[in-house]
Amino acid sequence: MSLSLLARRWVAKLPACFRSNATSQSPAVIFEGMFRLNHLEEGLTRTKEERAGYFPAALDQSLANGRYTILRKLGWGTAASVWLAKDEKQQSHVALKIMTAFWTEKQGAYEELILSRVKTANTDHPGRAYLPQLLDGFDVESHHGKHRVLVTDVSGPSLHALRHDHLPKKSLLPSSILKQWLRELLLALDYLHTEVGVIHSDIRLPNILLDFPKSEDSLLQAVHDEPPKFYPTDTKLQGPVPTFVSQPFPVPSDIIDGHTPVPSVKLIDLGGANWVENHTWHTCHNEDMRAPEVILRHPWGPPADIRALCCVARSTASCCLGYTDLYILGYPSSGLSGRYSLWLEQMRH
Repeated sequence: MSLSLLARRWVAKLPACFRSNATSQSPAVIFEGMFRLNHLEEGLTRTKEERAGYFPAALDQSLANGRYTILRKLGWGTAASVWLAKDEKQQSHVALKIMTAFWTEKQGAYEELILSRVKTANTDHPGRAYLPQLLDGFDVESHHGKHRVLVTDVSGPSLHALRHDHLPKKSLLPSSILKQWLRELLLALDYLHTEVGVIHSDIRLPNILLDFPKSEDSLLQAVHDEPPKFYPTDTKLQGPVPTFVSQPFPVPSDIIDGHTPVPSVKLIDLGGANWVENHTWHTCHNEDMRAPEVILRHPWGPPADIRALCCVARSTASCCLGYTDLYILGYPSSGLSGRYSLWLEQMRH
């Protein structure tokens, strides 16, 4: 089936409001748009039995005996939603990662244990600065059950947001910026592999955050300039409380043009990490960045992270499609050899 035919079929399924300029987009962009359309925010009505059970947070809600006050939502993922909060004890801003009831029951304190090791393994290693720092942890209750909450330092938007929402179409990051970020990410991976003893296992653009300097006043100003938003009450997204719009901090407009110092990056989300010596999960990374040894079910280890980072760098530097995007768009997809035939063929060269 040709790519153009696939694109026309997908466009026909889109609502009119999303269809206006879809014919000028690549099939991959259209596919991504459909995904976003069906997954605007976390589903508050989905239960723990449906592998969810998100915490129904509310603005100005106090947690941990009044220590943390929720200010706005920063984002969400499969296992948690993330909120900006005020630490009333330290008079500072923090990020609260509130796990779903399902993942709290399934994982317990797994990610918290890894973050604790990140914090204490070797404070002199330069890679430690490019990983999230665990500040606190506690439990909260909802009608879904128990939720584990991880308190970390606040970071900025993801490289995914930078690339897709702030860079002009088909434009590239300056090589000097990309080299700096790759150096920092390699240091972070070296720290994880050699000092903490884990393989990150989920390296992708949404899990790499910008970490530009932020004062408490600048955070307050950002919340004031862009107040929290939520969806209308007549949408299907509504649950026991209003569904809030994810509002990560905006990308400073002068980062790319070189008028301000380039921010550092942080590699986040260690909930899917594997121990180097004893893997917790049987696989790692998205399919388009998965190492050949993982696909072929051979022994694998830290090099799988390095390959995934190379795929991220290649994608960011060249605006190319990932390997998964290629076979989604009409390449053979029957069986292991067919599904990855193009991918493995390119790996031979």
